[in-house]
Amino acid sequence: MIDDVRPDPYDFPAGTTAEAGAAAARRGRVKLFAADRSVVTGVPRDRSWWRRATGRAWLHLFAHSALATLTATLTGGLLSHILPVASLAVIYLVAVLAMAVRQGTAGAIAVSLLSFFAYNYFFTEPFFSLKVSDEASLAALMVFTVSALFTGSLAGRLKRQVEVMRATQARTETLYDFARKIASATTTDDVLWAAAAHIAHTLECHSLILMPGNDGVLEQVQGFPAIEESLDPRSRTAALWAYKKNQPAGRDTDTLPAADWMFLPLATQGAPMGAVGLRFLDPDRRLDPETRRLLAAVEDQVAVAVERITVERDLERARLASETEKLRAALLNSVSHDLRTPLVTVIGALSALADGGLTTAQNRELVGEALNEARRLDRFVGNLLGMTRLEHGALVPRREVVPVAELIGRARGDLARVLAPFRIEVEIAPGTPPVFADPVLIGQALTNLLENATKYASEGSTIHIAAAPSPDGVALTVMDEGPGIPKDERGRVFDIFHRAVQGDGHPAGAGLGLAIVKGMVEANEGSVTAIEPSGGHGAAIRMILPAAFGEDEDV
Repeated sequence: MIDDVRPDPYDFPAGTTAEAGAAAARRGRVKLFAADRSVVTGVPRDRSWWRRATGRAWLHLFAHSALATLTATLTGGLLSHILPVASLAVIYLVAVLAMAVRQGTAGAIAVSLLSFFAYNYFFTEPFFSLKVSDEASLAALMVFTVSALFTGSLAGRLKRQVEVMRATQARTETLYDFARKIASATTTDDVLWAAAAHIAHTLECHSLILMPGNDGVLEQVQGFPAIEESLDPRSRTAALWAYKKNQPAGRDTDTLPAADWMFLPLATQGAPMGAVGLRFLDPDRRLDPETRRLLAAVEDQVAVAVERITVERDLERARLASETEKLRAALLNSVSHDLRTPLVTVIGALSALADGGLTTAQNRELVGEALNEARRLDRFVGNLLGMTRLEHGALVPRREVVPVAELIGRARGDLARVLAPFRIEVEIAPGTPPVFADPVLIGQALTNLLENATKYASEGSTIHIAAAPSPDGVALTVMDEGPGIPKDERGRVFDIFHRAVQGDGHPAGAGLGLAIVKGMVEANEGSVTAIEPSGGHGAAIRMILPAAFGEDEDV
């Protein structure tokens, strides 16, 4: 009978890493239970039975054949008084078929020969003699023998075909399962660990995988059940030969056959990337062609998986490099506009003051402009420092109870000159509770929102500041009458260096202000979103801050 394929012995729990699997193997928690090699490799046992049969195997075959022949003879003796002699040959044919299914072609031939003698001895005249008295009996014996041999051979071939089909199915399932395992692997180490375990269990051997290190020297990266600490020099040389020459080397090959290990190259269409080593637990074991093809398929899958991870890593590096370049370009743009423009204004005003000849009113106006641009520059530098602190997690809010009116008053005071050309409307709904937040951080966030509104709204327009209770705390909204934010941009305006309005006709900026707002508000356990303005035009940005219900202590 054909043995069933055993369950996958290296089916470790999901998420098992290469290091954890190797440690489990070294502790003895992982045992080697290889599937039947005739099933895994696809080599039917009958095909090479004549060459590998031992004396004990021959004795076993003869015993079964004799038992089958004896059973057929006894059955024929019981039925000889009912059936004609010619029909008794069918009983022996049934024994031949049963033996072919059980033992294959070799068993069928053995039963056919024994049945020939038994049928001749017990059921043809003269009885209990191997002599044949007439030509009809001789013809019947010859027909029976030819039929038995032919039928047994067909049954044996059918058995082998069934074994091959089951072996092919088992091999396909094994390769598919292995492909599924390495497809879910995210690192090269996990792929190589799965490969080493799969090869060891499937081929019933110890396995090694060697790959070049950073210095180009071939070194062991994975092994099952463990990496070989004392790999003999001949095996090391064989591994190097397989890697360099892209050819098998070591045991059972034409190159360095005296080595204890056999090494095969691990390569893609590009170039060799390493070597796979095998050492069978049975010293007399050899690699047959089917096993070599199975191993080649596994090696191809491993090479493709390693190459896939390498390509993904290269693509990720390229993406990071592209993002870094974009950030660098945005930072340079901010330096050229948000830093240089205020400095030019300050330098121009101070130069005019130094030259003299201006009236008192003109001097006062220049000083005001210089001071205004210096404050703008200070806010921008503060934004850069704040973003740096946010990125590194160094921003720790000191939360306390703060009235909403106080936050709005501080922000208007800091931007008094900037807000002067605009009409400012403040609406605080009755029953609006104070917020529980860091007044400095939230004040800076509100300042950024107001300054952002002044950049895009025209002078003389209205900037509306509204505060009201909300289910999640306090809603603080800033609305302007500028061009507004497109709907498809409202979710991205809080990204660092992103600007919803582009073009030469609009004010320049680095795209840091709203990103700073988002970071500072979230640091205080709040949220910020761009919403649809109530009037249908302009921009509206709403902060939801935690209300200070029952909070009376600083944090």
